[in-house]
Amino acid sequence: MRPEDLKRKEELFAKKRALQSLLESPGWGLFLDALDRVILARRLQVFGEPLDSLDSIVRLVRTKGEVGGLMVCKEIPRAILNDIEADLAVLLRDEES
Repeated sequence: MRPEDLKRKEELFAKKRALQSLLESPGWGLFLDALDRVILARRLQVFGEPLDSLDSIVRLVRTKGEVGGLMVCKEIPRAILNDIEADLAVLLRDEES
């Protein structure tokens, strides 16, 4: 294995361990609970309003974007971890050949 590939593999394993530690930590669970409460509050704040003006429609669309963004935040660490695992699989496969 080339030295730069070895260094890349070590960096990927370090990032993988860090993300796994984050996802397994009690703090991550607290963060997810807080996000869920914020998402629910934003939904309740706007989604029950009548759409009787342009302002109310704009608020609804903006809130839908905010809620979508918050929901994506919950998945970012897992998505990064999946990318790291895919990169590691390629490096390890190349190492074997």
